[in-house]
Amino acid sequence: MWRRFRPVIGIQVLLTLVGALLVGGQTAPSVLMGGAVGTAGAVVFVAMASRKTQATSATEVLIGALLAEGAKLLVIALLLWLAVSSYPELVLTGFVGAFIMSILIFSLALFIGDTKTLP
Repeated sequence: MWRRFRPVIGIQVLLTLVGALLVGGQTAPSVLMGGAVGTAGAVVFVAMASRKTQATSATEVLIGALLAEGAKLLVIALLLWLAVSSYPELVLTGFVGAFIMSILIFSLALFIGDTKTLP
């Protein structure tokens, strides 16, 4: 599973850095934090979803995916709260924009095929 998500997480990091460089100044740390929140959530999801489990039914696989999604949402909520409450110079437009960008990029993983199944 890491093979499928590794390029997407790399794109998240790259675009966050490019965005921070483009805006510069006081907005750059806010963009970095927004992108980091989304990327951290993605990493937590992949780590939990790729755990080796003995799932023998579709129900068990679905429960594992839902637990991974729940952990991702919890990490994102905690990091959003931490960033907003602890950084008074936060530029909300840059922060929220980078966060939304990183979340949308994570959905690209659905369109990346598994190279293991190719002949």
